[in-house]
Amino acid sequence: MVMKFKEFLRKSLFYISVPRCVGCGEALEFNEEAFCKKCLFAYEQAKTRECSVCMKRLPECRCSNSYLFKNGVKTLVKKCRYRGCDNDNPFNKLLFSLKQDYRADVIRFVARELEGGLRPLIESYPDGTKFIITNVPRRKRAIVEYGYDHSYLLARELSDLLGIECLSFVKSLAKRSQKSTRRDLRQQNARFSLKRNAPLNLDGTVVILVDDIVTTGSSMGACAKVIKLLQPKRIIGCTVSIAYSDRDVPLI
Repeated sequence: MVMKFKEFLRKSLFYISVPRCVGCGEALEFNEEAFCKKCLFAYEQAKTRECSVCMKRLPECRCSNSYLFKNGVKTLVKKCRYRGCDNDNPFNKLLFSLKQDYRADVIRFVARELEGGLRPLIESYPDGTKFIITNVPRRKRAIVEYGYDHSYLLARELSDLLGIECLSFVKSLAKRSQKSTRRDLRQQNARFSLKRNAPLNLDGTVVILVDDIVTTGSSMGACAKVIKLLQPKRIIGCTVSIAYSDRDVPLI
């Protein structure tokens, strides 16, 4: 009965305000999320790009980069490569929508994509291993501007899909956005601290750290450095997209 009501509610909300494809703007059909069929095909094609280190397709690649590796993120789950100069690319538009539109269907779509990369990793651990999902938090000013923290909503959706606790215990101290900061100054700008509700320690816990995009790794790396103070067993990075060159990544 509850499931039928939720389905009825979802259909009602859909027909009240029909969402549009984030790629081309066409109205979506009821069972479509984020992309129409045409843009979904283009998105799937973008996922065929290979990592230049392990030579696997990016959705199967687990390579980190040198800065993340140094700060404890030795495994990085990702889906695609971001093309900064191609604003018409459906995948880039998916990221823009995730950051700016607060669409539940986009969050669900991205979370299901990332679930496919995380679940095999989680299942590779012995039974009884404790996991926590958290996020690289958005700047306070950006949360005020857009009204939400997209990486937290993504982490929470992944938490529901994977049946793992979601806990937000890190806050951003960054003064400005990473995008508007010179690449050589991003590590200085990316500053984080633990919240008052942070666990005393994460001994024996595997932390899954979620963000929308890893450009240089400065934000995720700095966030992971703070989380390492709680002594987790391991930190697994999880991002929708990477925008860095992967040719100098250490083999792991």
